[in-house]
Amino acid sequence: MKLLFQGAEASVFETSFFGEKCVLKKRESKAYRVKWLDEKIIAGRTRQECQLLSKAKSAQVRVPAIIFVDKKKGEIFLEHIGGKTAKNLPAKELEKICALIGKNVAKLHDAGMIHGDLTTANIAEEKNGLVFLDFGLGFFSDKIEDKATDLLVLKKTFAATHHKAKNAWKKTTESYIMNSLKGWQVIGHITEIEKRARYS
Repeated sequence: MKLLFQGAEASVFETSFFGEKCVLKKRESKAYRVKWLDEKIIAGRTRQECQLLSKAKSAQVRVPAIIFVDKKKGEIFLEHIGGKTAKNLPAKELEKICALIGKNVAKLHDAGMIHGDLTTANIAEEKNGLVFLDFGLGFFSDKIEDKATDLLVLKKTFAATHHKAKNAWKKTTESYIMNSLKGWQVIGHITEIEKRARYS
């Protein structure tokens, strides 16, 4: 196995499953938690991530296919996604896919899903479109606040990592508004969250 990413909650490996190239996401046990609680948390979060991936697919948002799950061990074997992540795209290429990013996020939100870590590192570009990755911090919610917070993470990513892509946020939000049932409310609420942060 080849380690691809080491996070606070999980490690991601490139591996194989019955000879097929895939990705293994494994949640790590925490020594500071009692064993029964640790197992319960790992199983619960693994289950929820699988539910999110399944529902995202039903909402016609491309996500990695689930190959095999072991909830007790906190392991999810997933389809290996090739291509570049949006994080590694040049500014002009990123701006070209922003309308599609906005449309897909609108689909997730309208289906009651919050990604939880909506950055360009978790969006991959492939031949037939975009793939949304890593729903490990995701959850189910229909709250405007949660949807706005989700998008605010993406806005901050654009500002910090893609400052040359000056139209990225504008194109994303325009598409989100066009494709989401409550698009105007969500985008408007982002400003309210930013104001609270500024004056708190």
